[in-house]
Amino acid sequence: MGIVFHYIMIVTLIALGFLAFIIYLQIFQEHMSFFLFLWFFLPVVALWLNTRSVRSSGFSIFELKVLRNLLVAAAVLLSFTFFANSNHIRDSVGQRLVDGYEVEYYKGEVSVSTSHWYSRFGLWLFECAFLCACAALPYITWRGTNHAVNKAIQEGSARARNQEVENIWKDEPSYVTQEEAIRAHATREKKPDEQSE
Repeated sequence: MGIVFHYIMIVTLIALGFLAFIIYLQIFQEHMSFFLFLWFFLPVVALWLNTRSVRSSGFSIFELKVLRNLLVAAAVLLSFTFFANSNHIRDSVGQRLVDGYEVEYYKGEVSVSTSHWYSRFGLWLFECAFLCACAALPYITWRGTNHAVNKAIQEGSARARNQEVENIWKDEPSYVTQEEAIRAHATREKKPDEQSE
């Protein structure tokens, strides 16, 4: 009974994921400008997480890792969705901004024509920049959030070392500097090991 229930749950979760993806695509088609804003905003959030004020606001390393995973997954999903709809986006931009824009689809081939050669060249540059953004925005999001996680880990270990030094300093009040207290503490910890030999 347990194995059958396991497979039923897996099939149900896959079906729900597929249904959620279809709903996402329908919402994406209706509100593409919002998703475009979100797509460019995710790397900004990732870079904002690198600021000292965010890291010192109480985010734990676990929370930063979860946030990193969510932001990168959203950036990758949006990049794949925009890449899949690149023809639709190009047509939308061409019809709004390019004089004499016409597109013909014939047996999987796309033929784009414009009134001027420079508008066709500008449209080609737009397509290249758009495809670069499909790869660059998830990468920037990952780099920014990963850097924030690594900085938080480094600051956490530095805080722990500073706390240890302060505890040693409190235990060794007769020494003038912290370095002397640390050396005395280290030699005191070494002596029991030497005596056991």
